Amino acid sequence: MLYNNNNNNNISKMYSSYFQLLQNIFCKSLYFFNNYYLLYINSLNKYMTDNVNDFNQNKAFDWKEDIPFFSSFSYFRSYYMNKWFEATDNEANKLLKSQHFLEQFREYIESIIKFEKVLEEESNKNNTNNLYFSMNDLDKITGKFQDYFNKGFISFIFDQQTLYNVELQMDTFRLIRYNKQADNKFQKSELKVNSQQQKQRITQDNKSLRQLTPILMVYAPINRYQILDINQKRSIVKKFLSKGFDVFLIDWGLQNTEQVNNGKSSKLIEDYISFIDKSINKIRELTKSNTINLYGYSWGGLLCTLYTSYQNFSRNIKNLVLHSSPLDFSKDNTIISEWLRKFPKDEYIDKYKEMHGNLIDTSFIMRNPFKHNFDDLRYAFEMQIETNASSNSSNLNPIKENYQYIDPFQLLVDTIRLRTWITNTPDLPGDLFKQFVDYFYCQNAIITKYNNNETQLLSNSSTQNKNINSKTASVENLNKDNNNKSPFSSMEKIIAEMDITRITMPTLSIVGKNDDLISYDSSISINNYIASSDKYLIEFPGDHIELCVSENAHRKVWPKVVEWLEQQ
Repeated sequence: MLYNNNNNNNISKMYSSYFQLLQNIFCKSLYFFNNYYLLYINSLNKYMTDNVNDFNQNKAFDWKEDIPFFSSFSYFRSYYMNKWFEATDNEANKLLKSQHFLEQFREYIESIIKFEKVLEEESNKNNTNNLYFSMNDLDKITGKFQDYFNKGFISFIFDQQTLYNVELQMDTFRLIRYNKQADNKFQKSELKVNSQQQKQRITQDNKSLRQLTPILMVYAPINRYQILDINQKRSIVKKFLSKGFDVFLIDWGLQNTEQVNNGKSSKLIEDYISFIDKSINKIRELTKSNTINLYGYSWGGLLCTLYTSYQNFSRNIKNLVLHSSPLDFSKDNTIISEWLRKFPKDEYIDKYKEMHGNLIDTSFIMRNPFKHNFDDLRYAFEMQIETNASSNSSNLNPIKENYQYIDPFQLLVDTIRLRTWITNTPDLPGDLFKQFVDYFYCQNAIITKYNNNETQLLSNSSTQNKNINSKTASVENLNKDNNNKSPFSSMEKIIAEMDITRITMPTLSIVGKNDDLISYDSSISINNYIASSDKYLIEFPGDHIELCVSENAHRKVWPKVVEWLEQQ
């Protein structure tokens, strides 16, 4: 009887503990719901106040003009919805980055982790499996759906992508080489030139292919590379191919869930940089070129910066192109950056071993749910519409004319492609995620190392020069004596021996002024630290994704990028 009473007491305490944890999670959920409610109420009040004159005088749209319904709807969306999105973004930046919200956010994630740990411990005590539904279970379900979706539909949805061959593969990492001949066929069918012009064009393309320095595009470890080649008309890859460049791209692939479940070590930043080096050597072997053009997108640009700053590897690079790439994280004040700094990464990765892709997708939406739930449709419009500089003026007739040429079917296709890309983020290796957050978002490692080097140079320049020379010599000996050992042995070594002033090659930075994933100020700071005498900056009045897919960017930005590389 005593045993039963004790047992009942233990059960009672256990359920009481569960209830407290669930109550805490529920209360935090209500807190977030209330904050987002206030966000949109305040935004609506601000929006109505600022635009009351437009509503009353009907400046924005002349309803008497005979414009097709679809174009009218599109135009209405552009003028009024963009103003609404601007109002909500301003409120979101105030509220979602406040210290109180960030603390509640951290406690909320910790409560979920703690709740699952308690349930897991009870499950182990009772020797029962699948006693509760966890984040990993949700991730497995979404993972299986993604695998099925990838096999059955990805190739169909992205059927307009450029053909390629895999030239190098290590685990999930792949080096792909885009098919220049396939691109020529597409161009010839588009231009409908005669046979003699075809021969001249092919001869010129082959000649330029031999002369131009090959390009290696390094995509970010987050999400997939398809955004750089979304369709035939809005493809950054095709922009380079059309001018005769030999284009390679690194696809980091999908996280190997079996390895994670078996407790094998996940990939680290040093593994990614090592594969960049192997890819460069493979490209040099295939193309017989001594150097390459290195192009990095987002976090991929950060990896390129680390590679070119480390030891003497900058000698492999002729030109460096950084597309929406962060550098000075003390100036990166986006909502995502603030959330990452407060995120309980150690507890989360210790529990789940990886950063779930569905959580990454959710966090991108929660920056402003009303806006980002419609990103696919919004960017699909941008892929077809030319937005003039006069979009903020009272005379909007030029914009109105552009909306008359929207293709509804192409809009639907592009919306499906973009929705697939946005919601198809793979799981990120846990240790890799921790490294990015620790070294860059929290420690600002590259700039901190630069400042330390400057301090040392001021205190003892001669000693510093000797140290640099000895390190360079040891690197050369290491490469000669043992080619099988990777020089990228650890992130600590990379940070310790890197020097951003080793970037002396011509460098082009491409940034979006309204980028809400990678801060504009963080990206442009590269020119304050590198030693290159040839630094060029291209600015675009759009955000992270618009810079990749919008009609405006492909008409105004990417031709300049290609021209810059051709002239180097």
